[in-house]
Amino acid sequence: MRSSALLSHRRVLARVGAALAASVVVFGADGAEAALPVRAATLVRTSPRQPEGPSPLHRGAELVAIRDLELHRARIAEGARVTVVEVRFAHGAPVAVSLALPDGYVLHDIAYERVTQSFRPTRG
Repeated sequence: MRSSALLSHRRVLARVGAALAASVVVFGADGAEAALPVRAATLVRTSPRQPEGPSPLHRGAELVAIRDLELHRARIAEGARVTVVEVRFAHGAPVAVSLALPDGYVLHDIAYERVTQSFRPTRG
């Protein structure tokens, strides 16, 4: 009896795991539930909450490349200037940055660490 209950429990967990991989349950303000289908790769929580300390990168900040680099097939030379368009946060910490190049092209979702290692804020 005990082994059949354990097997049944495992089957339930397997079904729940498969359902979670295929959808996310959202609760509305009125308490209603809705399951939204998503890809497993998109299960990233982001929060509009800002970090506790001041961030050197913020929307509108101008940055200068400190070395030659390639981001999303765009080659950026040392000394080139870019503008921060968006900073994405997860759990209060910055995780990704979108940068506008001088020609207007925007590079999206560049890792925050990569940006802080490859660029510095402009002076003035």
